[in-house]
Amino acid sequence: MLALLRPDPEGTHDAQMLSAAGIQTLSLPMLDIQPRLSSDIAAKIEQASHLVFTSQQAIRILSGIAGLDRYYARKPCFCVGHASRLAARQNAMKPIESDGRNGAELADQIIAKLGGNQAQTDVLRLLWLSGAQVHFDMQAPLLAHHINIEREIIYQAVRIASLSPQTISLIDTGQIGYVVALSSRTLEHFQQLLTGYGLWHHHKQMHLIAASEKMVASIDAEFATTSFVDMTAKNRYIDQLIDIINRLASH
Repeated sequence: MLALLRPDPEGTHDAQMLSAAGIQTLSLPMLDIQPRLSSDIAAKIEQASHLVFTSQQAIRILSGIAGLDRYYARKPCFCVGHASRLAARQNAMKPIESDGRNGAELADQIIAKLGGNQAQTDVLRLLWLSGAQVHFDMQAPLLAHHINIEREIIYQAVRIASLSPQTISLIDTGQIGYVVALSSRTLEHFQQLLTGYGLWHHHKQMHLIAASEKMVASIDAEFATTSFVDMTAKNRYIDQLIDIINRLASH
């Protein structure tokens, strides 16, 4: 069985897709995504010349607010990764093509596209819609190039407090053989939860599938094997997961 640590609703959706492909999957979110939009969010979006997204979650939060689409529809936006650009397009925004795989690369591409023209940068007003915790400060490099950008926190990710008895049993009996973690924070909390229940030693028999080597370096542990998916690639990471699991199962 595969345990998918991704927050809902993406986690449940992906678990259903994997299960439909014949891979028994448990949605096991380590974080609870909680919206925290300000009362003037509509005005801020309307006044922005461009929106900036460094997570798909932020787009989901916006699209879940009734009536807000009248303010962000047809708004140009910069997004990290193909999935975020696709989500923006599906919600009537106008994603600007880029191949930025993280906040630092996206900042460089924004500077390349918008910087250098003082008359232009004077009228630009970028609004970065993000979670409470980010891995890279988009504001510093853009402001250094006279590109005005405001950060607006629209959600927070809260760590779950416990595991269900069913999940504890599945781990304790060795039925979870694969773990998918797409952020350092989810993987770290997975380790902390299992340690608290006296179950962490089971990780040695689990195959970890992660989003980056840097993410895996955040914990001091070795799984049975470690593989990687590219969340910014145009081919769905679900397809990558299926390929990895099939390859591991054949050995």
